[in-house]
Amino acid sequence: MSKNRVKDTILRWFIPFTVLLVMIVFMLVQFMGATRKTERREAEDELVAIAKGYAWQINRELSRLAASGEAASVLASEFMTAEKTEEMAESLVGITDAYMVLVCDRSGKGVAASVLGTSEADIGEQEYLNHISGNKQQFLYTKADGITGQDSFVSVTPILRGSVLAGYIMMYYAPINFTDMIKRVEFDMDAFYTIVDTEGTVMAFGGKTKSELYNRSDLFGYIQRKREDNSETVEDMLAKMQGGNTGIGYVEATHSGGAGEHRALVYAPVEISDWYVLIGVNEDYVGRVEARGWLESRNMIYKLITAILIFLGTLVVINIACRLRDNEKSKQLENKADTDLLTELSNKVATERKIKEYIAAHPNEQALMFVLDIDNFKKINDTMGHAFGDEVLRTLGHQIRAEFRASDIIGRTGGDEFIIFLRNINSEEIVRREAKRVERFFQGFQAGDYVKYSATASIGAALYPRDGKDFQTLYKAADHALYTAKRRGKNQMAFFGDLSEKETGK
Repeated sequence: MSKNRVKDTILRWFIPFTVLLVMIVFMLVQFMGATRKTERREAEDELVAIAKGYAWQINRELSRLAASGEAASVLASEFMTAEKTEEMAESLVGITDAYMVLVCDRSGKGVAASVLGTSEADIGEQEYLNHISGNKQQFLYTKADGITGQDSFVSVTPILRGSVLAGYIMMYYAPINFTDMIKRVEFDMDAFYTIVDTEGTVMAFGGKTKSELYNRSDLFGYIQRKREDNSETVEDMLAKMQGGNTGIGYVEATHSGGAGEHRALVYAPVEISDWYVLIGVNEDYVGRVEARGWLESRNMIYKLITAILIFLGTLVVINIACRLRDNEKSKQLENKADTDLLTELSNKVATERKIKEYIAAHPNEQALMFVLDIDNFKKINDTMGHAFGDEVLRTLGHQIRAEFRASDIIGRTGGDEFIIFLRNINSEEIVRREAKRVERFFQGFQAGDYVKYSATASIGAALYPRDGKDFQTLYKAADHALYTAKRRGKNQMAFFGDLSEKETGK
């Protein structure tokens, strides 16, 4: 066996095996010195992880609601007729879990839609209307929605006309939807669960209905009144919640007749507004979870299994490292296949693929496509030679790549045709700025080392998703704009929708 093969064998087998033995010995020593405090913390982390999972589910539900409202606000900013407003409200009720949708002006007057029908509504006297601030989307909680009388979580989406606030889309979500979402089987049957804010106001409640703590509108205040030694725990919990943290606190509530409850209160942020999921679990349940970690034989098996997995994982990592090396070589070959050799930009196939991938991943983000041709390129080849024509293309490719962001998609898609696709164009101001930037680029573009040639270009521009919601449609729009620019005399830019003098009949 060669020295290299021996070395490879040692690397692949002997060293990982040695690491395995060392880790087993280390874990046995750690097992003997483990403390109850460590096991307690692990048990608490398990409970917090479950609470965080529920908080994530609630966040997801509210985020879906907000996304629907945000999409509708874009349409609402363009019209506020009674008929269209009713249609929008009814549509949102149909496609979301909101029990009611109100589209109103800034004073609270508008149209409310629910499964029962559509009617005029006015929440101008409701206190929660006064808590809406700024022109940003937000969530509120109210004990009375002002229309049906229900307590509700409210997603508020502003309707903007330019920068002016025209009204709101309010989507009302019933708290019972959240309590139905939580499965008590992950704890014990004595668990209760709530949604609270950082002031301790309870907004939703479910679970153990026989608990003395059940359905208290001010849960923390009630706990503090029951026992003075709860005060420090509750104050610490509130301080952590106001800081956006997760955690667990232990309280006791002594009730009439001497009976008492010992509870672990597990809390995790919903990350919407200042709301928290808070679950009350019997303290002895935490003790049972903790006790599982103290079973010696099970703990030993878990650690031995972990050691074996680490050993196998080491072998897998070595194998992965070899594969990564091979993948890197494969990636380099793929990059070469995607690159136009003359300009070092993306070629036609790669450019189209990258743009399609971006559109699929960012369907709601605005982007800008430029399709450009070098003016009179055939004449350049005929009069100055194909070598000089190639130099013009090569220089153009290098300078365009240096001009724009690395995240933008730039490719050569034909003989003298290029595509520039600018991502994340958020406003009309940026559209105008980038268009001017492209025009200025060609005003100063020159190619050639000894003979400086000022090449010009005709440019067509199209805006995604306004002018096309897929690659083909967007490209055709930009290409149509390109020919508009050419008909106007070349050396200029046209946006899709612009009309030449010939087309307008002038």
